[in-house]
Parts: sequence; structure tokens; C-alpha cells
Amino acid sequence: MCHSVAGTGNPRYPLDGVGARRKLEEIRNWIVGTGEIKSQLAGGPFRMKQKYRALPREDLDALVAYMQSLRN
Repeated sequence: MCHSVAGTGNPRYPLDGVGARRKLEEIRNWIVGTGEIKSQLAGGPFRMKQKYRALPREDLDALVAYMQSLRN
């Protein structure tokens, strides 16, 4: 809904190559909307990201690992 990977999803915000552009902790902050990222997000996207904070730690770690693997 918000992003795309390999041409599938919202083409406005592709995640292809994000693992090469962002460090692990930056990716985690983008997912949950914390750290310096918080000030860069508009209200709607920030509220959406709040839901990811409720993910079990293992699931969030798996999502971050997947995003790190997106290196083009």
C-alpha cells in the first residue's frame, strides 16, 4: 500500500536498494517512526508507523533483515 518492491506496490515509494542506502538502525527507525525520522514524517504516515511498534521483536527483526537484503 505504501511502498513497492521489484515493481509491485505503490511505485511512488520504491524500497528497492534501501539496504544499500540505509544502515540497519535507520531502517528500524523508518519502520516504527522513531529517532530523527519522527520529525520527517507527516501525520498520516507517522500514525501508520506507530502500529509497527506493536510487532513482536522477532517479527520486527525479520522485517528489518528483509529490508537490509534489498540491495538491487
